[in-house]
Amino acid sequence: RRAVAALEARGIDVAVPRPVDGLCGRKVLTMDFIEGWKITEVHRMPLGTDVAALARNLLEAFAVLTFHEGLIHGDPHPGNIFAEVAPDGHVRPVLLDWGITKELTADERLNTARWVIASMSHDRNLFMTAGNALGYKTTEHFETDALEDWMTGSMFLFRDSLPSSAQTYLFGVLGQQGEEARKREKEEEQKRLREEEEEKVKLKGKKGTGGCVLCGASPKKKEPKKALESIPG
Repeated sequence: RRAVAALEARGIDVAVPRPVDGLCGRKVLTMDFIEGWKITEVHRMPLGTDVAALARNLLEAFAVLTFHEGLIHGDPHPGNIFAEVAPDGHVRPVLLDWGITKELTADERLNTARWVIASMSHDRNLFMTAGNALGYKTTEHFETDALEDWMTGSMFLFRDSLPSSAQTYLFGVLGQQGEEARKREKEEEQKRLREEEEEKVKLKGKKGTGGCVLCGASPKKKEPKKALESIPG
């Protein structure tokens, strides 16, 4: 009901099925039946449907619910985002399955917004500040490379909301990081092989001298037995 009221109050053309009174409880949520199809099934859209408008309305709906209402839909995969034909004949998105939701405090909303901005702008300091405020803690062993991966991964989550130029940049960064990762793996493998070869040569040299292969100690030389100088008796 909060989601319905918030979207209607702002005139956002995204529908939410209403709960059915008398059929809901602590473990059961019964909502209106929606006759529609998955938002990704573009081929089922009626001719002339403005799919760009559908995308904008969805983005605005999630932004309003998350940052204004502090209400997060916890399972927004394509199967839970439908398109339906409204009573007046136009097509609009529908947010289904509200069985998993989370409410954010005012501080959590603010820091989530900061985290999104940091991810999109690649602001490292703001990313870490917002993350720490949301409960993500790091240790003294945290590495810069890991931060770069986190930020790129976060940006990847918002890829569909980026303009085409930014998407090109993002995928370029991902390709470069993948190439660098493969290069590091190759260098580490070559280093490992060199170390193994050096160890083999070292062990072989110790075996050749008759030394101990574990500690490298040389064997004690046996003293030659002295001939008897006189025969007793």
